[in-house]
Amino acid sequence: MTPKTVKKLFASHDPLIMGHLRRALEDQGIGCMLRNEFLLGGAGDLPPNECWPELWITDERDLMPATRLLTALTQPVETGSAWHCPACGESLEGQFSHCWSCGAERPEDQGP
Repeated sequence: MTPKTVKKLFASHDPLIMGHLRRALEDQGIGCMLRNEFLLGGAGDLPPNECWPELWITDERDLMPATRLLTALTQPVETGSAWHCPACGESLEGQFSHCWSCGAERPEDQGP
């Protein structure tokens, strides 16, 4: 059996995102750890990006599935185009499937 190798996978200035990504990997059975989790307070004395939390996988054999999962989770969400509610005329952003004002559903011809 080959020895496990720890590999850095991702870094971000946002500790909440890092916790979410770590949990997502763990939920898929991918061993991982956060490093620099509490180092953000050192920014200023240290270069800020050197203080960012880092997500590391504990077994390089998990690199491909971990990379695919993180890519899927960190891609921008396609929200579609803005639309107008046919019931009340309210202007809505593309991420809404229902009118926030009257509750009417987005018509299919104005779909994302």
